[in-house]
Amino acid sequence: MKRQIQDLLDHFESLQQKIADPELVMDQQRYKEVAKEFMFRHNVPTAKYQSFDASNLKEGYKFLESLKAPYVIKADGLAAGKGVLI
Repeated sequence: MKRQIQDLLDHFESLQQKIADPELVMDQQRYKEVAKEFMFRHNVPTAKYQSFDASNLKEGYKFLESLKAPYVIKADGLAAGKGVLI
């Protein structure tokens, strides 16, 4: 994914149009997760949250089963978080 971002930024830079710093773009992908971790650490009220990937998908299913609907599932990655599954 990082290579794709860099290729896109390089393309715009070749047109003399810098649109973003590649490190900033990648950092923005983690902002919500970091914010949730901060809120839990400091007992700030927020919805239940955990992050899962292919390596711990079974844990994700168990967590989902522990919740009462409605719940929100968001995908990670560029533009993947734009939509949600409820």
